[in-house]
Amino acid sequence: MTAYTYENLLSWSREKLRPWQQDALRRVLVGQVNDADIQILAEICLSTVLDNPDPRLNPANTTHVRPSGDSLPTIALLGIRDIKRVNALGPGPIAFAGTGLNVIYGDNASGKSGFTRILKKACRAKAPGPAIRGNVFEADSREPASANIDFSINDTHECFAWVDGVPTRDQLALVTIFDADCAKWQVDKPNVIEYTPELLAVFRDLAVVFRRVGAALQSKRAGFLNRPAAIDELKRKLDTSTSVRMFLDSLSAYSDPKELAQLSTLNHSERERMAELEQVLKVDPALQWREDEARGRRVITMGDLFHNLGTMVSDAAYEQLASKVQKAKEAEEAAQGARTVLSRHSKLEGVGTDVWRSLWEAARVYSQQIAYLGEEFPVLSEKAVCVLCQQSLSLDEQAKERLRSFEEFVQGEIQLRADKARADLDATIKSIRSMPIPKRSRDAVREIGLSKSEEVREIRLFLISVKRRRLYLLSLASSKKTKNCPILLPKPDTNRITADINEKIRTLQVAASAEGRRKLIAEKNELSARDLLSSYRDDVAKEISRLQFLAILDAAIAECTTYGVTLEQGAAEKALITSKLQDRFRSHLISFGFSELQVDLLPQGGEQGVRPYGCRLTANPNVPAGEILSEGERTCVALAGLLAELDTTDNRSGIVLDDPVCSLDHNYRERITRHLAEEATKRQIIVFTHDIVFLFLLQHYSGNKGVPCQPMTLRRGGPLGGHGRAELEPPWESMTVKQRVARMRRTLTAARQLLKNNDGPGYEKEARDVYSELRQTWERAVEEVLLNGAILRFGLAVETQRLRKVADDLRVADVEKVDDEMSYCSKFMHDPPGSLSRERPPGPDIIEADITKLNEWVKGIRARRDSNNRAQVSGSGASL
Repeated sequence: MTAYTYENLLSWSREKLRPWQQDALRRVLVGQVNDADIQILAEICLSTVLDNPDPRLNPANTTHVRPSGDSLPTIALLGIRDIKRVNALGPGPIAFAGTGLNVIYGDNASGKSGFTRILKKACRAKAPGPAIRGNVFEADSREPASANIDFSINDTHECFAWVDGVPTRDQLALVTIFDADCAKWQVDKPNVIEYTPELLAVFRDLAVVFRRVGAALQSKRAGFLNRPAAIDELKRKLDTSTSVRMFLDSLSAYSDPKELAQLSTLNHSERERMAELEQVLKVDPALQWREDEARGRRVITMGDLFHNLGTMVSDAAYEQLASKVQKAKEAEEAAQGARTVLSRHSKLEGVGTDVWRSLWEAARVYSQQIAYLGEEFPVLSEKAVCVLCQQSLSLDEQAKERLRSFEEFVQGEIQLRADKARADLDATIKSIRSMPIPKRSRDAVREIGLSKSEEVREIRLFLISVKRRRLYLLSLASSKKTKNCPILLPKPDTNRITADINEKIRTLQVAASAEGRRKLIAEKNELSARDLLSSYRDDVAKEISRLQFLAILDAAIAECTTYGVTLEQGAAEKALITSKLQDRFRSHLISFGFSELQVDLLPQGGEQGVRPYGCRLTANPNVPAGEILSEGERTCVALAGLLAELDTTDNRSGIVLDDPVCSLDHNYRERITRHLAEEATKRQIIVFTHDIVFLFLLQHYSGNKGVPCQPMTLRRGGPLGGHGRAELEPPWESMTVKQRVARMRRTLTAARQLLKNNDGPGYEKEARDVYSELRQTWERAVEEVLLNGAILRFGLAVETQRLRKVADDLRVADVEKVDDEMSYCSKFMHDPPGSLSRERPPGPDIIEADITKLNEWVKGIRARRDSNNRAQVSGSGASL
């Protein structure tokens, strides 16, 4: 199969991924995606669904490709110190060599598990375990466990202040921890082994990002799930047959806000119609329409009145009145001139005035109807007398002339014109004064039964303007000084009122029948529902917006599926790791000598962008391997899977193993030890163990491989803790004679100090311990020196070739020396029989001399053996 490259990854993203997903790929490629990135991606996802490009969008391209697996840094652990609240561990430190093999031996309860728990949390472990407890014999501080972890990145020293529960350093995740729990997880759990070379890790991380974005969108969606209570409240108030209720019942993301606006808006006529229907449905239709017919007639009458009033004070009437006033004024002025002329022939004042004219007209009536019935006034015959003064006119020609001129004045054209103009003006004034204006506008409104405020106001203002115009005209007619003529407002449109009444009458006629009333009720309900909706319009608009946003969120969440990522990951896996992984897994199993059952690593069903591999029986993959394998086999399979994973991902960082062979027989233990020694040539290996044989094997095979091996020993603390004291030396049982001599001398140095401090009992205890160790060292010298290592405790075999040298130079004195010295040491270790008390140990100088005896004896035998060896070699050469 063709190799899968980053170019294939980018090509797939361009063809298959949405823009926001391409941006997510970029973020995965350039580094860890944090919570802020997830929120930004969620926002970009929403904008993508809305076809509204986000300016932050930046799809992945070749400049964002992460380094390949070959460039993974090499991480090695260097030590743990400043330990706090980790079981009963002391503060440390414990130090590790950065290369080769580190073997930490410790008895049970010496602190090995505590160190492993720290590293399982700080590094990479399949089963990191629960939160670490503090010392149960101390008060709980409620603070988490912590420690400083020293490590190297490509030989550069770093320190990480680890706190339990706080994210660890990314680099430390390259260090792998393996213990019994991890082995069980490796074999038994679903999705057990996730193999993540850098390129495949992109798919895993991308799937995680998709899920996190989906979770962020789901969280946002949760805030929009509840429908406003106002919507249900409104629906309960509505008849189910109304269009408003049907609109609310079908509310969705596709509901049209324009339809909402139309349904929730009533124009003026619709509101009038709603009020009319409410009124109609309250009364007896037949009775009401007869009343409205009568009211209609009154409206017509009132309309005629408004028309007449408007006409009487119209602008045309105003102009006519002004003209009449002017004509009367001009005629009166002309008549006044005539009166002035007339007054010249009169002996009295006031001739020609209105009072005078009244007197004259009365005289005319008296003359024509009584004194001189049937004769033309004034009578001027010889026998006539003046009807005013009763004097004879026969001799007084001046009196006759005066009477004749008076009559001519009264009957003259000038006066007649003035009289006519005045009479015409007076008639107009009279008609204006007698205009039938309602005293109060409310009476007119009540008369025609109006209730609409705009119509009432229109009538009121019209009548006020009529009254003002009337007063102005009267002032004008009386020749009073006037201001500008008031505006006359248009007369009310009573035709419209009549039409409304007629429409109501028709509605009442419809309401008189059952079917008609039903239709009117439906119409009224519809209008009422729309009117009610208007007060809830904002709530419904928000509900539509909520549903629309939910639809957008659902569409965005649907884009967060990892199905496509899983499919592409499967294709990449087949090209990158499946065959390599299986080959390395089988190779490790063969190296372990595992051949009882055919086990393989098979890809499991992928989901959410992760395609794990699981241990399965080749003959029957449906049966979980963990149900068939023994404890030891499980360890072999799990360790082989772990090493295969590291090989596949080119991870050369350290491995920490906690008692990896505790359940293995001697055959598996030896093979795995040999394999670990080989693995230590490529990476740092740290082994915690309480198995002394395993320790011997590790030292043996690391020596064969030329791998540096640093053994150390963990010591217990006191009853209340302080365990995990690390000593940079192997346990006593695995020490050579040389190492033991050095150890005894250190112990003796401490004993000397006790003696200087006058601590006799303490000195005696240390001294007896030295003699106990000295006796054991003589025993070790028998194996290592006297028998030339031909047979050793915990050794792999009896090396018979070494016995040749023993046969050549073994002396009785050497055996006696060993026996004498061991007996001598026993005097200070055991109570003698009988009444003799145990001998007190000698002073430090004597003990130093006893240790020197052993050291010199060892040197002597080795020197003699080397001399004999050289002689044999020389002799062999001579014979040749």
